[in-house]
Amino acid sequence: MHDQRAQFLLELTGRYFADKEVRQFYYRLENNKFFFNPETFPESDDERCLDQLIYTFDVIGWAVRTGSISISEAQIFAFQAVKVLENLEVTKYLLDLDDHYKKDRRPTPAHGDAKFFVATLNAGHFNS
Repeated sequence: MHDQRAQFLLELTGRYFADKEVRQFYYRLENNKFFFNPETFPESDDERCLDQLIYTFDVIGWAVRTGSISISEAQIFAFQAVKVLENLEVTKYLLDLDDHYKKDRRPTPAHGDAKFFVATLNAGHFNS
């Protein structure tokens, strides 16, 4: 089982760092050069890049929540996950997304597993 978890993390890490455009977007976000505008954001390259980052953290959060990997094993993504999910502009996007989900009668919050991952990291639950 440990080998499967290690393989999962290696594959996820490879995909996470493989897309140069996503990495460039991450650095813009990290340096506070990304600004969410609900009028221009939909279907933009920024939306694609941000969604790819958040979905990666969704997968990690789901894996932690279900016990597929431990929070300690997922810690390799901690810095990036916190930087992305706690960014003020990303928070604006996620709140906007929650509004759309509510209007469409979809479960909220949007990207709940990514939020769970960051909340778990912030709570310092690093057992196992």
